[in-house]
Amino acid sequence: MPNRKRIQELRKSARILQRQIDDLHDEISALELKQTQYDHPCTCVRLNKEIGIHDMIMQDTAGRRGLTGGGWVSDTLSAVKSCVRCNGTGKIIGG
Repeated sequence: MPNRKRIQELRKSARILQRQIDDLHDEISALELKQTQYDHPCTCVRLNKEIGIHDMIMQDTAGRRGLTGGGWVSDTLSAVKSCVRCNGTGKIIGG
């Protein structure tokens, strides 16, 4: 059947394109994280997974406020709610 070969070719092309899409999403995520870190310069700001926070309950219990929405909690930044420099916003007050 002539269609089988074409189907295989199309599936191969689709796998290659999907890998490219996945790579682009990874790059976008990394750049968004860097931009958010830049936009929130307070020293209390941390990536949740680097401080052992993996869900919103842990984040709240630790007295931290999430700075970014969407995605996994462990892959987002958070600030200390009681920070005197930023009031939990990650942005220096008066700075």
